[in-house]
Amino acid sequence: ATSTATATATADMDMGEPDGEPLTAAPLAHVLIDERLPCEAAVLHERLFSDNSPWLKGFKESGGGSQYRQAPWVSRGRGRGSRDLAFVQAVNSRLSPVSETRVNEAQRYQHVEGADGTTSAYMVLTVVQTVDVPFSTHFSTHMKWVITSASEPEGSCRLLVTCELVWVKSTWLKGQIEGNVMSETRTKHTDAVPTIKTLANESTSTSTPTTTTPTPSTTPTPTPTPTPTPTPTPT
Repeated sequence: ATSTATATATADMDMGEPDGEPLTAAPLAHVLIDERLPCEAAVLHERLFSDNSPWLKGFKESGGGSQYRQAPWVSRGRGRGSRDLAFVQAVNSRLSPVSETRVNEAQRYQHVEGADGTTSAYMVLTVVQTVDVPFSTHFSTHMKWVITSASEPEGSCRLLVTCELVWVKSTWLKGQIEGNVMSETRTKHTDAVPTIKTLANESTSTSTPTTTTPTPSTTPTPTPTPTPTPTPTPT
């Protein structure tokens, strides 16, 4: 494991599958946030996930993150996109011999228009991998953010955030690890709800979002730096 003195955010890594199966709105195993918000789905997506939004960086830092790096969205066509994040996360678990770890996060995006032309769904799947903690090669944490248009009241949307751990190796500590990860993840997302509600309320004065879908970047994506890459943790 990397010592606490040398842990630094690695270059962005393409751990996702941007050209894989289309994303769906089907929830993952654990519900973290389920809120009806007073703004259009496109506006909320813009406020949370656009390249120029400061919200995601602030969300990571409020949960103990530092050295945050974010590549721009890259368009994959058909309403899809992908980007990578990297940061250093403080570790509070008594199971871990390190007090911080590098984290790599791959994000996939998809926008789907309803058949009636008035409804939309914006989906972001994140695959989070910690590098320096014990058993990091055993699992990854998957998060799904789904923002959908709501019919009532008009101009509102629903935000559903779900999560699950995906295991590729077994360990006798699996239950304890999963319990710790889910507890920390749930707390971070519960704490984020007031800020999200504030953004949604501020967004009611925004007529149209400036960037609701990823576009090809003119900035070169950072060259990946090899790191011990298990399978894609907590956000």
